[in-house]
Amino acid sequence: LDPDEIAFLFAADAGIFVAASAGNEGPGASTTDHVSPWLTSVAASSTKINEKAVQLGTGERFVGASSTPTLKATPAVLAVKVRKDNADKAEAKLCYPGTLDKNKVKGKVVVCDRGVIARVDKSLTVEKAGGAGMVLVNTSPDSLNADLHFVPTVHVDDVDGAAIKDYVK
Repeated sequence: LDPDEIAFLFAADAGIFVAASAGNEGPGASTTDHVSPWLTSVAASSTKINEKAVQLGTGERFVGASSTPTLKATPAVLAVKVRKDNADKAEAKLCYPGTLDKNKVKGKVVVCDRGVIARVDKSLTVEKAGGAGMVLVNTSPDSLNADLHFVPTVHVDDVDGAAIKDYVK
């Protein structure tokens, strides 16, 4: 008795072909939206995400999502270690606007935690502080997104992110 499904029923009864999104929750049982017999559910296709790698000085590589250009070898820093003196540590780890010290960030890749604020806002913070790039780290299992960032960025999962953070420390 979903209002959308009833509206689709009336449209179909009026002779209008109805197609609706099957949703993005699958794969799995009962994850398709709009399964009423009077409409056509259309599924999205899956495509390979854009990928780039973070390569450490040890040669170890971590593949993540990225839609931005590749950087040459560049020193990396943890966001919390390059925060302004008056900036909150928790906000600095998340690369909140205005939390990073330009003198400490200039020309470096900043490792920022995912969460709370928009992912691209984090890269804007890095850019405004003079950073060369960003590694965006999931803090728990979550999606990897190849957003269009302000600086070259690779988005890595929580496991790879922990290893990258340990190396940068």
